Amino acid sequence: MEKKENKENKARIILIITLSLLVIALCGYILSGYIGYKKNINDKNKTVENSNDKEKDNTKEKESNDNPNKTTTNNETHDFDFNELSNTLHSSLEKENMQALVSTCEEKSVDENGIPNTEYKNNVVSKDTVDTIINKLKEAKTIDNNITFSWFGCPPKQIAYYISVNSNDQIQLHSQSKFSLYYANGEDILLVGYNSNGYAFHYNSKEEISNFIESLE
Repeated sequence: MEKKENKENKARIILIITLSLLVIALCGYILSGYIGYKKNINDKNKTVENSNDKEKDNTKEKESNDNPNKTTTNNETHDFDFNELSNTLHSSLEKENMQALVSTCEEKSVDENGIPNTEYKNNVVSKDTVDTIINKLKEAKTIDNNITFSWFGCPPKQIAYYISVNSNDQIQLHSQSKFSLYYANGEDILLVGYNSNGYAFHYNSKEEISNFIESLE
C-alpha cells in the first residue's frame, strides 16, 4: 500500500514538473514572439520615419531647384521674384509714362545747417537696361531684405538709376519711383529700392559690379 502511494506521489511530482516546464517554455515562446513583434514594429516605424525624412529632403531640394527665384541669404532662403520685377518695370516704362534714368549728383555747397546742396542731372537710357540690371542682380551671392538706407547729399559714387518720372525735383523723383539702384558704401554691394522695400545684393568682389551703373545706357 505504501509503495503504491509512493508511486502516485512520484507520478504527481513528475506531472507537476512537466507542466511547469511546459508553462515556462510557453511563456518564453510568447515573450520572444512579443519582443520580435516589437522589434519589427520599431524597425518599420524607423523605416517609415527615414522614408518620410528622405521624402521631405527631396521635396525641399525639388522646391529649391524648381524655383530659380529663391536666393540663399545668411543660411536662410528668401523669395525674390525676378519675373515679377521684370514685368512690373517693363509695364511701368510702357504704360505709366515712366522712364529709365541714370541720375548723376554733384554737391555744390553746404548750407548753414551742414546739409549739402546738390544738383542732379538725369539721363534717359534704354528700356533694355531693366533686363541688364535683373541679370546682374541674379548673379548676387546673397540678398538682405527689409533694409533701410539714406544719405546726406549725393549717394555713393554720386550716381543712381531710377525707373521714375523724369524730373530734377528729387522729391518728385523719389516719391514716384518704381525702382531705384545705388552703390553702397561697401564696394561689393548693390542697393535696390522696390515695392517699398530695401534690398542689399552682395557679390563676391567689388570687381563684379565696378562701374556697373555708369555702363547703363
